[in-house]
Amino acid sequence: MERIKQMGLKKAFFCLTLFYLCIALLLGGIAFAGCIAMRRQEGSSIVAQMNDGTVDVKVSGEYHVEEQSAFQIWDFLQMFLPVFFVIAALVLADVTFYRVKLKVPINRLQEGAGRIMHNDLDFQVQQTSGDELGQLCAAFESMRIQLQKNNREMWMQMEERRRLNAAFSHDLRNPVTVLKGCAKLMRRGIEQKNMDLEHLGSTVGLLEEYSERIEIYVEAMSKAQRLEEVVCKPMQTDLGRFMETLEKVLKMLVPHIGFRYLNREGERNQALWLDTSLIQEVVENLVSNAKRYAREDILVKAWKEGGYLFITIQDDGRGFPQKVMEKVGKPFLRGEENSEEHFGMGLYISRLLCEKHGGGLTLHNLSGNNDHEPTGALAETKFKIAWKP
Repeated sequence: MERIKQMGLKKAFFCLTLFYLCIALLLGGIAFAGCIAMRRQEGSSIVAQMNDGTVDVKVSGEYHVEEQSAFQIWDFLQMFLPVFFVIAALVLADVTFYRVKLKVPINRLQEGAGRIMHNDLDFQVQQTSGDELGQLCAAFESMRIQLQKNNREMWMQMEERRRLNAAFSHDLRNPVTVLKGCAKLMRRGIEQKNMDLEHLGSTVGLLEEYSERIEIYVEAMSKAQRLEEVVCKPMQTDLGRFMETLEKVLKMLVPHIGFRYLNREGERNQALWLDTSLIQEVVENLVSNAKRYAREDILVKAWKEGGYLFITIQDDGRGFPQKVMEKVGKPFLRGEENSEEHFGMGLYISRLLCEKHGGGLTLHNLSGNNDHEPTGALAETKFKIAWKP
């Protein structure tokens, strides 16, 4: 049966049918001969003659009515049993074919389809054989794996969106509380008519400050939700000119920033496929983050190596906190628990945009074992070049 399991459906059905038909013909011949032998035992004289390709069986002799009835029964069995064995053989061939070739894979496919209908993808459909149904089981398993992957990605996106919304609600509480407190103070002063202009001016200034902070935060939140739909659009770019432009932009943000392009002069004026706006946004985010924590120096290095454009941003601050290193690139992650000005969007946006460009973002802390080794934080980005979407 193991060989039958590995055959194709048509070949397996043909072999089983032929096998059972051979057995049926053998049994039919035995039954035919047996019926003739039984009649002889009854004392009858049987003469078989060939007449135009048919066999004529004649019975001679004088018999009682009971004996003639027995002879009729044997005549009936002589014709019925071979036909019966052939029909039984076909039925057994069909039943065996179903049990050996069809039952197990069909049951597995039905069970799998039922579990998928109930959103249960935590199972496996094993390939039972190498025939057409086995291939169907393998295709069904591939479909299940892809569905499970898509569901997992969808769940992760929904979980990320839920976490973003929770962070949005949580981080808005403090600014909203301040705004409500300012409004209550102003209402109380108006009711008591004892609010001076100086106090009123400071309260209004606080309202403006926190209103602007909420506006910036809402814009960052909206941008984080739209990042899932950002598409990298690389265009042919002169690398040397892009590096000059990037250096000018960064010096406008941080006048004392250092910028080094490490490739040789002959390698600078190369035409590469890059999304310059995406790269600029990543570098500006990381430089803004470095500016916030650097004591004095910020150094940007850029070079091309192995099909990638590498850009690193190094500062001489105290380095990335352990929480940031463990959960790099998570939205609304703060380096300091009491930080109100930074909502942790820079690293999150930078990581996603680097991945959109076929690269990644890595964070390091520089220990500085001696006076000649630097200390601080190092953010390393890489972007795939010579690449079309």
